[in-house]
Amino acid sequence: MSNKINYYSKILISKFNFLIIPILAIIIFENMLSLEIKTYFYTISLIVKHILLFFAPLIIFIFIASAIISLKEQALKFTFLLLIFVTLSNFIGVISGYIIGINIIPLIKMPYFFDTSDFIVSEKSIMIIKLFPPLITTQTAMYLGIFIGIILTCFQKDSVSQYILKARNGIITFFRKYFSLILPIFIFGSLCSIQYEKFMHKLLISYGQVILLFIMVQFLYIFIFYLIASKFKISLCLIYIKNMIPALITAFFTMSSTATLPHTITCTEKNHLDKNFTQIILPIVCNMHNIGSAVGIPILVLAIMQSFNLTLPNDFQFFNFAIHYTLAKYAVAGIPGGIIITIIPLLEHYLHFTSEMISVITTIYCLLDSFGTVSNVACNGAFSIFFKKIYDLFPNKIKS
Repeated sequence: MSNKINYYSKILISKFNFLIIPILAIIIFENMLSLEIKTYFYTISLIVKHILLFFAPLIIFIFIASAIISLKEQALKFTFLLLIFVTLSNFIGVISGYIIGINIIPLIKMPYFFDTSDFIVSEKSIMIIKLFPPLITTQTAMYLGIFIGIILTCFQKDSVSQYILKARNGIITFFRKYFSLILPIFIFGSLCSIQYEKFMHKLLISYGQVILLFIMVQFLYIFIFYLIASKFKISLCLIYIKNMIPALITAFFTMSSTATLPHTITCTEKNHLDKNFTQIILPIVCNMHNIGSAVGIPILVLAIMQSFNLTLPNDFQFFNFAIHYTLAKYAVAGIPGGIIITIIPLLEHYLHFTSEMISVITTIYCLLDSFGTVSNVACNGAFSIFFKKIYDLFPNKIKS
């Protein structure tokens, strides 16, 4: 028991240092930092952001292609059936978040609106943006990833597939070992772009209820997902959720579905799911099936658009964004805040987010990422139960 406490304490301290300290630092040293120093850190943050955006299409291509390639040893029917249901589940999550947000966000009183006077704008910052134009669009990378992944799977080009899988593993290693070290600087620089004293006052007033809504929706969605998986038997639903608690605790502190995977598998097996099937499906979906961000990000997006006094998107505009956002989920690297980094081009292109709005949503989502990861892990367990029941309806199943 003491070992478990020490384990979770170390994780908590580690994540506290990486995501909370930059915010505490900017609060403590706000009055000590000159505008020149703030601009310096903001420029560093912009460099990190736009280097990521420069490589984002390549990363998205590799992750989507490798997600399809990694399933090639299974029956082709299993591959596409799984991808269809994962995509459908993610899309339903995004649309659910939008429906909740579009009906509730306008009811939340947000009397303060942000304007450009709250942010630092420098000529250096504008020059940085022009230094890193992406070679291809994110959307093109998505479609290429799907096409190449299917081609390599059908024609069994193992040598090319191995290069793509190695590239994916290299990207994952980089993000876990090195980008996690850069993330605090990225957050600190983003906060330095803001005249923090005015911003924090507006943030607490404007987003307090939104943050509460974000958390409540996560837990509600978990309950509904398990209720469906248990065929609407409340007692069985609660047993399923209870068995997942150890994995959910780990998810909260690690903020990574991948790091929580061993616990997710163990806990899901307790829910009377075939062991071999669990070990096949969960490693595949742990970074593709992200319900926490699917439901949560639309709520934050709508709240931020309202706080910046922008017109909320109509159903068609958001539907277009939702399709590409759902596909972008195949490119998430399983790191804290990874989905926000991935969809920055989509937010800018489809919903006209500015750099200031990106800074706000990145900061808020990183703070709430623990709750999103809990939802991801919980819903992955429920999805496994649900998908097993669907898959059992088909003849000539894979051998588990």
